[in-house]
Amino acid sequence: MEDHCRRVGAVANLIAHHLFLPTEEKQLLSTACLHHHEEGLAAALPRKLAAILHVSDAFDCAYQAQPFQHGDAGRILSALRSGADQGRCSRQILNALEECTCPHLMPAPSDWRVPVFPQAALQTLDALGDSHASIPHVVDAARRDPATAGAIVQLANSALYADRGEVSTLGLAVARLGFETARKVVASLAMRPLLFLRRMESLWPHSIEVADVAEQMAGRTGRIDPGEAYLAGLLHDVGRIALAATTLYDAARLQGLEQSGCPAVYAESLILRTDHAVLGGQIAAMWRLPEHLMGAIRQHHHPETATSPLAHLLYVAEHLTGSQEDLPSAARLGMALDGLGLAAKDLIGCAPSEVGSWLAAA
Repeated sequence: MEDHCRRVGAVANLIAHHLFLPTEEKQLLSTACLHHHEEGLAAALPRKLAAILHVSDAFDCAYQAQPFQHGDAGRILSALRSGADQGRCSRQILNALEECTCPHLMPAPSDWRVPVFPQAALQTLDALGDSHASIPHVVDAARRDPATAGAIVQLANSALYADRGEVSTLGLAVARLGFETARKVVASLAMRPLLFLRRMESLWPHSIEVADVAEQMAGRTGRIDPGEAYLAGLLHDVGRIALAATTLYDAARLQGLEQSGCPAVYAESLILRTDHAVLGGQIAAMWRLPEHLMGAIRQHHHPETATSPLAHLLYVAEHLTGSQEDLPSAARLGMALDGLGLAAKDLIGCAPSEVGSWLAAA
């Protein structure tokens, strides 16, 4: 309930700023939002403040019902518009909410400054995706980039393997790590230039964590390739790159909502009428990634609309890593688990690994 009240306050604050309400009224409205379920409180407010509170509360309640109503922020506002036409909420206040969240034109994808998908990474992923790939294939893929080769030797000589003596060659390092671990390291470091970005310091470690957990879960489903799950986890939040292209005004509003207690996807949906998952699907298309991977990236926050088990996998993996990018939803978690054919007990032990933690810090 407290989180709901904070979000209502954040939305109400947007409206109040747009209407240039005096400081005293803003403070009164803010206090009212935090306690608006107390009986008789709304009735004691001035009419305009009560109307702002009502519209803000209605928006947040409708957003929470998304898993059942399949409505984004645009559809929610449209439904509220119908309610205003029938006298259930203030048309003036709803107009203000629509105006203060109306996005400036999102720059075209060509202006997003999306990095080119590295050719070396494509070759590496193709090599490692071969069902007949083996340790020599990993060694060959790692040699494509001296930094990657060095990282593999460094990991093999790290505290995680300290009891086995020192190795000095790439082949011995890969043999020590084993095929699956070495493949994970090569794939991760091939993607690192795309995900290790200034002003988005959390993107790289979060992507590694989700990839790590997604790989583990894939093995338990018996029908999703763990290597593909790992790649999907690495790239699932790549749409955050596009957010850097938003206008300063939109970026400030997004930051304001998040600092006021609104999850990132909630803020993006309200301010941009889209979110980083949808933008990520567009980036995946620009990179000509496989269609099912594009779909998983695009739908990983909405398992209720996804048909891809990979999208369901990403939703659960984010849940297990404690991601708070959107409102927590037991309904969505249940839908995603059903889509994977798993139960909650099947997730026991799925957690970021020591190798994953080493990569996140690399």
